[in-house]
Amino acid sequence: MSYQGPYTAEDALYCFLADSNYGLNAAITAYRTARGLSATTLPALQQIHRWWDPGTQITTTTPALMMVWESMTGETGVNSRMYDHGFGLALLLVGADVGELPGETPEGPVIRACAQYAEILADLFRRRTPEGQQGWTLADGTGSLAEGRVIRATLDSLELRSMSGDGTFPNQLLLGRVTIRLALDY
Repeated sequence: MSYQGPYTAEDALYCFLADSNYGLNAAITAYRTARGLSATTLPALQQIHRWWDPGTQITTTTPALMMVWESMTGETGVNSRMYDHGFGLALLLVGADVGELPGETPEGPVIRACAQYAEILADLFRRRTPEGQQGWTLADGTGSLAEGRVIRATLDSLELRSMSGDGTFPNQLLLGRVTIRLALDY
């Protein structure tokens, strides 16, 4: 019997985002190179937290990405054997993590960096990653429990949420929503 549910979908999302060749940190590095930025002005992720509970506070190094499973639908069509799984993403960025560019206000660097992370995340879900595979299928679940079962993965939304900082640096959360459609074995 093939088990294809939220646990399997989460594994595909994590494997895709954490992949050292085409995942989020690799995309951040490529973005920095293309835009002439340094690691100070757009830092790489320090951690990706799996199965994060949004009701808890975690001690973490930042920037960090937290993933939370939110929902699962019933079969998407009659006898389709396809199910959608919803995940929340929360990218925590502390103002002290980001270097200022010339002309930025004190709160500017962290908001600018969140906008850049948003561009990178959006690009990950629409480009060919790696060559010959599509980001919108999480590289077909390569290396995960869902290998060959990911029909579609979409980044449905991204929004910025301000968090109270320590009075010196602003903190921001970039919140996202991802839907992953998995197909069961026939």
